[in-house]
Amino acid sequence: MADKEAFWEIPEIVEVILRFLPGRFIAVAARVCRLWRDTVERIRRSRRDCVVYLSPSESNFAEFSEDVLDFLTRQLIEPRALLLFSGAFPSSSTAFIQRFLLSIQNCLPVNCPFIGCTGLGVVGSETHPPANSEGLSLMMFPRCDGLEVRDFYIPLRNKYKKISGVKSFLPDMSLPVKLVIVLAHPLSLGKLTNLTVALRSKYGEEVVIVGGYSDNYLFYNSAVTSREIIGLVLAGSLQSSSTVVTGSNKVESFENLHDSIQRLENSGLPKENSFSLTFSCFSRGSMTYGYDNAECLAFRETFPHSNLAGFVGTAAFGCDTEKLKSRGLKPGGRDFLHIDATVFCLNSLAQHSP
Repeated sequence: MADKEAFWEIPEIVEVILRFLPGRFIAVAARVCRLWRDTVERIRRSRRDCVVYLSPSESNFAEFSEDVLDFLTRQLIEPRALLLFSGAFPSSSTAFIQRFLLSIQNCLPVNCPFIGCTGLGVVGSETHPPANSEGLSLMMFPRCDGLEVRDFYIPLRNKYKKISGVKSFLPDMSLPVKLVIVLAHPLSLGKLTNLTVALRSKYGEEVVIVGGYSDNYLFYNSAVTSREIIGLVLAGSLQSSSTVVTGSNKVESFENLHDSIQRLENSGLPKENSFSLTFSCFSRGSMTYGYDNAECLAFRETFPHSNLAGFVGTAAFGCDTEKLKSRGLKPGGRDFLHIDATVFCLNSLAQHSP
């Protein structure tokens, strides 16, 4: 009489069990045997959504620092990379901040890229309207078929000196690059232009580049840095588009906000498996619209299921890809830097139909 199969050898049972496994342990499970590896690959193919965390508006650092760790350990998606934005910390000590970053990193798989910065406010939403607040916001990218993510770090020992050798700090990618997220301490227009030229030269003219300036700290994995440029490069099965919201007064800003969001909606990007980033200047809140969160709330009305994360800084950068495309133009250096605007970037990890 044939021996009965152990439950860990039955494909259907293995898949049910592994689907309840926290995402950070999925890669370990894939190394158990061929059956488990094949099951993990099947699970990865079904998980193509980013997840976003936004700290409760009434919570203090002691509360949300524990809450975010619990959030990370409970996630079922396998993290491929992490973006983290924070408001003011209760201490400006780099050692204090580094301990917090280490606690975040310990919740991630080995070699998972992790970058972020402090800003004047944060934006994030998973199922509820976003809000700028002194708190914490993060976006976790999933490990899925066809998505390649690498980080980069460009040291700037003296922010007034010329950037040289930028390409040598940028990662080589095996898949076509679609999106580059850049976080930096304030750079001159000339330096930002040099950076964008280097990025487009290495990754192609169609790459979408977005980001923001932080006057305070940048986070590169568990390191707290200053006078640097850091970023993430996303390549492969990803579609991206960006738009810029400007306006010198309330009426003009509302009109431009509607038009900008409409351009993203008309871009043709699939709404399935979508995620969005926003980088805003501090002047784009109640000083412009008369109430807080006008731009994010308008964005959520059009894209209610697109998880959104970002921060408020001293400047934003990115170009209006849809507007330039409609005019048959290519972006120049002056199209990227904005000191009174908001950049929205809509992305989708939806797989193309065969």
